[in-house]
Amino acid sequence: MTKLFNVERPLMQLLARITDLILLNLLFLITSLPLISIGAAWTALLASWQRILRGQDNAVVVNYFRLFRENIKQGMILWGITLTASGAFFLDFMLLQQFAGSVKFVGLIVLLPFVFLLLALSSIWFSYIGRYRDSLKQVWKNALAILVNFFPQILVLSGGNGLLLYSAVSSPERLLTAIYIGTFFGFSLAALLNSLIMKRIFARLEARAEKLSR
Repeated sequence: MTKLFNVERPLMQLLARITDLILLNLLFLITSLPLISIGAAWTALLASWQRILRGQDNAVVVNYFRLFRENIKQGMILWGITLTASGAFFLDFMLLQQFAGSVKFVGLIVLLPFVFLLLALSSIWFSYIGRYRDSLKQVWKNALAILVNFFPQILVLSGGNGLLLYSAVSSPERLLTAIYIGTFFGFSLAALLNSLIMKRIFARLEARAEKLSR
């Protein structure tokens, strides 16, 4: 019986990760309630998973709220930028629906790279500010550098996030399903998948920095 409940056993580790998944999802929902704090909450969620993936999984609740407080200002600013740009692009998309033929086609082709850029940068910078302490100007510069230097990985990351967003809002039925899943573990699972990709990127960045510092 003692061996059965050994925390080193794969079953116990799996149960611990499932518990973290549900608990972090609940913490994210609570701290997102003001809506303007969603950016800080998402940053804390991503950073919490980064800690867990690095084996720093002690005091999950305490660390989540610490990360939330530390990133509330930058998280809110970046969330405001993301929300404003998303709204502008959505209005442009709706406006283009009023046209037909080549005008609509060309307009969508012009709009698409800007949508991708926003999706890619927002997939990077919330993870970035949860990991590093930089000014917003430096966050922008480094996020662009990550996009350029790790384009295949960011393409997969932003493509996955875009697909999740589209799947959630593409129909009323899917929206209800997304809300149901998100209530229990959906946001936390999405953050975990994001963190798995960003963890490799951060590891390579830090390895390069360490090599240059020698």
